[in-house]
Amino acid sequence: MALGGALGFAAAGVARAADWPEKSITWIVPFPAGGPTDSFARSLAAGAAKRLGQTIVIDNRSGAGGTVGATVAAHAAPDGYTMLVGYTGFSYVPLIYPKAGFDLARDFAPIAAIDRVQEVLAINPGRLDAPTLRQFLDIARRKPASIDIASGGLGTVPHLAIEMLEKRASVKIASRALPWRSAGAAGSAGRAGGGDVRLGRLARRLCKDGKATGVGRCRATARGVAARCADHAGGGSHRLSCRLMGRPVRAEADA
Repeated sequence: MALGGALGFAAAGVARAADWPEKSITWIVPFPAGGPTDSFARSLAAGAAKRLGQTIVIDNRSGAGGTVGATVAAHAAPDGYTMLVGYTGFSYVPLIYPKAGFDLARDFAPIAAIDRVQEVLAINPGRLDAPTLRQFLDIARRKPASIDIASGGLGTVPHLAIEMLEKRASVKIASRALPWRSAGAAGSAGRAGGGDVRLGRLARRLCKDGKATGVGRCRATARGVAARCADHAGGGSHRLSCRLMGRPVRAEADA
């Protein structure tokens, strides 16, 4: 597993590479257990632990769109035994939350990009008849600011992706944001019929071979929302999100 080598290389700056790891390693996941980031981290940790010969402990520290866990990780000892499983959104947190308690560029040394994530725009068909993105935007133009949108929290990638969609399509979509504690909680609520729209990491469950499939009371309308928006509103496409790993270095800088 390439990640095992990357972890060893990253820890070499704070521990003797020949001896690392001498004890269990903690991965701080800043989202609740059972969510997409947690599930991915646990799967990855199982393989990495086998390669490294040490236990990897998943420590879920959720809240405030992931910033609670990221702050905990930023203040951890920089000894190579604590890692943050983060995502793209942490790179712009200081712009949205100046008092968040961490800065990704300042407080962490990068280890690896561990996943690339496509976002899915999922519609509740019981509340909106919009099987395509074009039809969804047509509804938003006819009834501006009338759609309830669930996300994993204010300032998260799905939340800002909706803002980008509004800007590119020149339409006001959201009547209100429904921030849930995590992407997993928002996804569960969406599948149970809560809210009109959910934007999040549901591609593998909702889309097969590029076609939308139903899950509970939720239906995928568009995969790769930025690219689809570009088709309808002009402009280039962007990959919305990726997961990453980093180790804290703040204490090294303060020493």
